[in-house]
Amino acid sequence: EIENVAQHILRAFRQSFFIDGFEIFSTVSIGISLFPEHGRDVISLVQHADVAMFDAKECGKNQLRFYHDEQGSQRYERFSLVNDLRRALEKDEFRIFYQPQIDARTGNVMGVEALLRWQHSEAGMISPAKFIPLAEEQGLIVPIGEWVLEQACKDGTFWHEQGMELRIGVNIAGQQIMHESLLPTVRRVVRESGISPALL
Repeated sequence: EIENVAQHILRAFRQSFFIDGFEIFSTVSIGISLFPEHGRDVISLVQHADVAMFDAKECGKNQLRFYHDEQGSQRYERFSLVNDLRRALEKDEFRIFYQPQIDARTGNVMGVEALLRWQHSEAGMISPAKFIPLAEEQGLIVPIGEWVLEQACKDGTFWHEQGMELRIGVNIAGQQIMHESLLPTVRRVVRESGISPALL
């Protein structure tokens, strides 16, 4: 019965609305939780309906979804990861690993690529495939990318002082490229670290 009512609402919103002479189109995402299966109080039921609604949105909107426990645990894990990601910089949990680029003829290391990793204090090493999209979605990729650049240039300067002329490749995210601070940041980091621009 609930599904029938929800489908009726979805069908109603396929029609446009006229407000003050303007034709308005709107999408609807419906999340449903049931008493007592998904909660015995209003707060739990609304929270679980919210989780189901976000699932409906991620499936392309104009959908309805019922809450289920697995969905809730995945959503909770994601929210928790986002919160931890916001604190990862200040907690010094990011690490850079350097992947060597080797000349196949001589066997000499020609350069390195800086690879960002997240050493979570409780969950251990978290895959970039998991946290990079989250960082981009949450608008955190610019400050994280700036940290990577600073750290890589400091390391490059140290190696240079030890007599190693290693070129360092640092990946730049699309949002960083679009951000107005990119060039001033690169100039500042190169100047402050003392790295030769030719090595970056």
